[in-house]
Amino acid sequence: MTRSDLGYPPSDVRLDWTAALLGFAFMSGLLLDGWSHAHTVTDTFFTPSHDVLYGTFTLLAATLVAAALRNRAHGYALTRLLPRGYMLSLAGVVWFVLGVPADFTWHLMIGVEKNLGILLSPTHLFLATGMALVLTGPLRAGIASQRAPRLLAQLPMLLSAAAFFMELQFFTQYAFAFDAGFSKAMAPIGYQSISSSGNLAQMTTVFYRQIEGLFAVIVHAMLLAGIVVFLVRSIRLVPGAFTLLFVAAIATVSAMIANDPLTYAIDALLALCTGIFADVLYARMTPYRSTGRFRAFAALVPAFHYTLFFVFEALLAGGTWWDPNLIVGSIALPAIIGLLLAILASLPNAEALPAA
Repeated sequence: MTRSDLGYPPSDVRLDWTAALLGFAFMSGLLLDGWSHAHTVTDTFFTPSHDVLYGTFTLLAATLVAAALRNRAHGYALTRLLPRGYMLSLAGVVWFVLGVPADFTWHLMIGVEKNLGILLSPTHLFLATGMALVLTGPLRAGIASQRAPRLLAQLPMLLSAAAFFMELQFFTQYAFAFDAGFSKAMAPIGYQSISSSGNLAQMTTVFYRQIEGLFAVIVHAMLLAGIVVFLVRSIRLVPGAFTLLFVAAIATVSAMIANDPLTYAIDALLALCTGIFADVLYARMTPYRSTGRFRAFAALVPAFHYTLFFVFEALLAGGTWWDPNLIVGSIALPAIIGLLLAILASLPNAEALPAA
């Protein structure tokens, strides 16, 4: 019997840790790159943040390729050169490598992107797709092998999930909920008299500022609830998993975006408290044992997140200029989003439709 007949190579703890740590380091480099674009004048491809970005990717790619070559020498099939979960990461390496010269050429043609162009550049989205495949290798591997609910066993998987969550937030940072002007200090002029002023400019400004905030709540709630639903549905989690995930992912992205210590303190504290709440609720509700509890858990975590957000706005940031309808609605919407995602994730397998 050849190695090819035995299926995939066995799981490799060293590969898990290396891929998870380098993936998290890569995302840290990406956040550093985002910060540098926002705070410095960048007119060249060769920057310190790009050195971190592409340096960590090179190490990660080399790790995956070396493991694949070693397993090929041991007789494994070309389609099963790495442990379960990592073949997509190897494909992501190829995808990313193809995107680097395209990105470099794009910069030469139209210059370095500014503002939202950085996030919506076709070559950057191409690179992001490849990197998402690479980053989630330890996550897929952990789920495939159903790691025991012990911290050391699941930590590479959780770091991988955090890195992916960071990437999602990075590319939707224009909708980062905690920097969308909720505090009273950032209220638009005329918001207190919007109903009676008759000033079209004031009414329009207030209207679009409220849309901006609601858009931020909806987008970030989808990301937060989505990662919660996916993890609960996929594997039995170690105590502290959500605290680690939220602090590692949300606090790091906030460090790139927040321009004042108070905003960052609120973001970091919110991530910590939401993570603790989710961990305690997970232990008490055991949502993996019941569809009803699973759906309730998916609704309660994002609802608590935004309840606490407005509490912190009131206690630490001088309050919010939003009226009670918007506040309550901004708590209810994340709960509904979480519930709907959980319902979709827990639907029974539907029978195929009959052919026409």
